[in-house]
Order: sequence, then C-alpha cells, then structure tokens
Amino acid sequence: MSDQQQPVQPQYVAPPYFQQPHDDEIDLRELFAALWQGKFTIIACTVVFALAAIAYALMAQEWWSSKAEIGTPNVTNVASFQQQVNQYQPIFSYEGENGRSQNEQLTALNDREQIFTRFINLFNATESKLAFFAQNEEFQRIKASFDAEDATMEENDLAGRRFYQNWLERFNIERDKQTETVVLSAQSITPNSSYTLLTAILNLLIKN
Repeated sequence: MSDQQQPVQPQYVAPPYFQQPHDDEIDLRELFAALWQGKFTIIACTVVFALAAIAYALMAQEWWSSKAEIGTPNVTNVASFQQQVNQYQPIFSYEGENGRSQNEQLTALNDREQIFTRFINLFNATESKLAFFAQNEEFQRIKASFDAEDATMEENDLAGRRFYQNWLERFNIERDKQTETVVLSAQSITPNSSYTLLTAILNLLIKN
C-alpha cells in the first residue's frame, strides 16, 4: 500500500494593513467585581477628602467685601469747593515752578474731571493707604487679631511687610469701560469691618 501525500493547504497571511477583529466589549460583571473588591479603599479615600474639605472650610479665613460706585462729580457736588477756590484766585497771580500761573493752577482745581482723577489716584496710592492704616482704629484692631501689632514696613521686618502688602491688595479699583463708572472696594474679615474700612478711607480722602 503506497503512501499518498496530502496536498498542503496554503496559509492565509493577513496583509499588514488588515486588523484582526477583537472584542471591545466591557464585562460589567468584572468591573463591578473589581470595584467591590476595592470598596474599602474607595470609602477610605472619600472619608479622608471629605474631612480635609471640612477642616479647610472651618480653618480658612473668610473675606468679605464692601463696594462703592463713584462717578465724576456734578456741579452741585463741587459748588462750595469752587467758591472757595474763586475766593483765593485774586491773591495768586505769579507764576509757579512749572511755568503756570497760580491762577491757572487754581482754575484747574475746579475741573470736575481732574477732581475725580485726583481722588482715584489718592485711593490707589500706597502712601495714602499706609497713612490710613496708621491712624484707623478698625485696622489697629485687625492687626491685634492677627498678632501683628508690631508689624511695620521696614526692610528688615519681612513678616510685617508681607502683612501690610496683603492688606494693601485688599483695597481695589475696578473700572467699567461700558458705563465709565469706577467701583472702589475693600475686603476684611467681617462684613461690618469691610464696610467700616471702606467708608473710613473714603471720608479721609474726601477731607484731603
């Protein structure tokens, strides 16, 4: 009996651009099983982050803001000031250091736009804020609450400079380009404190 050779079947080789089919389906049972096995880890992480959030909310310092919207003064607002300026104009007729006569400089004081600009510049000036901090009772009480009674702006007092810099940034100016109004704001540790600081610095600048 002679052996018969079986014909060799050619093997199919997929071209390199052909992707073999594979199963993309997710087995939900395996997923839930994996989650169930790690349930204690998940619960522990959730509790830790929840406690950390509660601790931060209790310990973090709250900041409250008070705002005042101001605009260019009208004629009535500056009438008494203009009368005082006009009384002194006849006295000052010589030229000042900048070449402008004293009368011209006094007349410029009557300009409502310039009055408004000077007021904004005073509010925004670091020197004005520091002078306000030095004499305001509410700010002195705040310094005591932060154990910063001895804080100064001296170069060798780094902690004091950081304290003052933080509070300088609590007094801000926002400009609305559409309405051309200016909003002055002050932040503090309580609503009443922020209102007290804002009204006090505005009254101080108005007197100046």
